[in-house]
Amino acid sequence: MGATSRCRPRLFVVQANPALDGELAQEAERLARAEQVLGHAFRDRALLLRALTHSSAKNERVSAVGDNESLEILGDAVLSLVTLEDMLRATPDAREGELTVRRAAYVSAAALGRAATASGLPALLRTGKSMAPQSAGSAGADLMEALIAAVYLDGGLDAARACVARLLGEPPRDVAARVQNPKGALSERLQRVLREAPCYDVETEGPIHTATFRARATVRGRVLGEGTGPSKRAATEAAAGAALATLPEDDGELRARFAPSAT
Repeated sequence: MGATSRCRPRLFVVQANPALDGELAQEAERLARAEQVLGHAFRDRALLLRALTHSSAKNERVSAVGDNESLEILGDAVLSLVTLEDMLRATPDAREGELTVRRAAYVSAAALGRAATASGLPALLRTGKSMAPQSAGSAGADLMEALIAAVYLDGGLDAARACVARLLGEPPRDVAARVQNPKGALSERLQRVLREAPCYDVETEGPIHTATFRARATVRGRVLGEGTGPSKRAATEAAAGAALATLPEDDGELRARFAPSAT
């Protein structure tokens, strides 16, 4: 009797959720378009709808799926994982500083925003009226991370990896020509646009003969990029490369971002 009881299959009852079912039906076209862009058919479409829902929408509509803020955090981690995995497979002898520069160029907010805009994803984001002042690039970058997290949770790492490749293309195999001299390029850009040169804060960890150097590139007291390396020079070059990858390409936008009144 005991053995038979232990082997008996357990029955799970899935409770109906009319509100969620109605919301998914209402958003069916939005969801289908997102699946087409992502190249992934969701088993759990509520997860996809959550990824497409900005927190600003909560004050203006009742939703059964919540918003995508926590998904953004997970998506950032998944994106870094699959990016570094691909880079290390392609260039196993790459140094840490080089990987930092290449990853920063590939997954920067500016790069994610451009990829999102190119694929039309921002138009699928459910927002509230308070979202209007935000830049499309920033919204697109956050949305990309949330969607990558949703694909990962729904289909696993292989599905997320395929989605990243589909939306962003292959990660760079080497440091872009424009950042072969990242410190020089960063200094030239900032002095031309802001009339200021970057500063570097460097910390050392470990014994002197095997020390790791960590550097931060800053301007006007704000951190632009961080990097590590086996020497002070390598660390500051990595920090400069990371900074270049995250700065807006438009000079006017860069000037506005670092205006004295900006917070």
